[in-house]
This record gives sequence, structure tokens and C-alpha cells, in this order.
Amino acid sequence: MKVSIAIPTYNSSRYIPECLKQIKKIKNVDEIIINDDFSEEQDYENLSNIVSKYSIKYNMNISLSRNTHNLGGFRNKYVAISKTSNEYVYQIDSDNIPSLKANNFFHEEFISRLNSETFYLPSEVYVFKDGQNPYISSFKKKYKVLISEENLLLDRNNIVKASISKQKLFINVSNNWVFNLGNFIVNKNSFLEKMKFGYENHELPLEADPLAMCYFWLKNNGKISIVKDFYHFHRLRSNSYWVTEGEKAENSINHFDIEIRNLDYV
Repeated sequence: MKVSIAIPTYNSSRYIPECLKQIKKIKNVDEIIINDDFSEEQDYENLSNIVSKYSIKYNMNISLSRNTHNLGGFRNKYVAISKTSNEYVYQIDSDNIPSLKANNFFHEEFISRLNSETFYLPSEVYVFKDGQNPYISSFKKKYKVLISEENLLLDRNNIVKASISKQKLFINVSNNWVFNLGNFIVNKNSFLEKMKFGYENHELPLEADPLAMCYFWLKNNGKISIVKDFYHFHRLRSNSYWVTEGEKAENSINHFDIEIRNLDYV
């Protein structure tokens, strides 16, 4: 059993080599889809050269495509995942780096236990600043964001109740921080079906795209799993999509926080 990896890009070609270097070590990945959200010409040319180099040098199956205009994070991720061919997809942002222990998860036994109605998120994250050696963060506790020390399976009722009562579900961070984290494993067809309304509706504030995805997943009766020991290296940078969206991103968080609280119990 194999897994696809979907990587959305937007003026982020400089980060792709670090991401690809780690991906090439994951045994049960046989397809990498990179979908660019209409980056500047120079950045896209650089991205194309990097993809060509890694495809040839490391015999990696990488497919690069480009939107004809800028779609934004939510829709670009939707398009990237739609272009994969395996049943399950690991979506990771272009400026982040997969786990050093990714093979502990992407083995056949783990893949065979994945559920099409479950959205899988990491239980810990190692944050590092742009320009810093990312792997140093795995040796220093201050860089580790611990979400859960065990596997958690959350349904709509758990999350709505926690949102209304302001109950903290996770260890180091708020509920919204986790649901807005992204970098998830998901069933391709379930994802495309549950996110279709968001993709097609251009009136929604989708800047906080991972939180929006969690909302649509819950709205369509899916469950969210926090997977013990599953992690990635999360880059903090001043020109990230999240930072550049500014007030729009904050408004998006507020919007989907309210939407989650207003979901009906099932």
C-alpha cells in the first residue's frame, strides 16, 4: 500500500529542497504532487528546476503543476490533493519538513488501518525559525509543541462541547491552534467530497484554511484523530501565507470558531 504526498506552493521554492530531502526517505511514498498557486515567474522557474533535479538525481516521482491564477491556500490544497492517485494522501506545507521517523507511520500496517472518515493530525510539532537548523529543535524541549501524549479520536460532539465550554483539549496549545495546524493525512475521495462546498463557495473567509477544513470535515460527520508520535518540523517565517493575510486570517479564525460552536450535536 502506497501513500501520495501533496505539497501546495506559493513563492516558496527556496524551502522545497529541505522538504523533498526528507520525503525521499519515506519508503511507502510513490507519488509527490506539487501544485503551485501562480507564484512569481522567477520563483516558479526555480521550483521547476528543483523538481527536475530531484526527479532525476533521486528517481523521485514528482509531478509539478501550476494554477492559471492565484486560488488561495484552501483551494490550492484542494487542487493538489485532487491530482493524487493513491487512496490516502499526506498533505504537507512546502515550508515544513516531515518527521525523521516518518517510516514508523507510513508502513503498510499503519496505512491499512486508516479510516476514510477520519482526518489525521500530528500529536506534536517542532517549531523552528526561518534560517535556523530545523533538526536542532528536536533536541530542545522549548521548541517542542506537545498536543497530546496519546492517540485521541475526536468527533463533532466532543469538539462542539469543548468549543462552547472553552474546554482545553490539548496540552501546550489552544484547540484552534491545533485545528489550524494542517499537515494532515486524509482519504482523497472523502476529502474532496467534504471540502467541495468550501472550494466552490467564493464568499467564505478561507484564509485560516486548515481550520476551515476541520470545520467542513466535522460538518460532514467526519472524525479528527490526533496520532501519537506523529509530527513534523514547522517553520516560522515572517512572509508566510498566514502572516501576510493578517486581519483576514484572524477574521477567518473567528468565523470558523463560531461555525464550529454552532454545529448541531449528532
